Amino acid sequence: MIQEMEIDYSFIQAMWRRILRKAKASGYINGELEQQLNEIREAGNFVAHYGQRHDKELTKVMKKEINGWIKKEDAHQTLRKTASILKAVIRKILDKYGVLGESQR
Repeated sequence: MIQEMEIDYSFIQAMWRRILRKAKASGYINGELEQQLNEIREAGNFVAHYGQRHDKELTKVMKKEINGWIKKEDAHQTLRKTASILKAVIRKILDKYGVLGESQR
């Protein structure tokens, strides 16, 4: 079953360094995962900020609303990377608490 959840992105943005520091201290995120997270954050920030400006300018020029400009495959690739990172973090949490058996690691 799919459920919807509202996320306060401004809170996450404001607390990001603290969240990351605690996740690293707890062993949920290592250097490689941190690098992947940073790449996704940078891509997301670029899309959000540049895209807003780009769409605003195009709307002025064309005098109509612009439907998204990011390519579908680029969005899918970012989602796949995000899912991969989440899977790795969840696996570390399950492993830390002994939820996974040897055959599942």
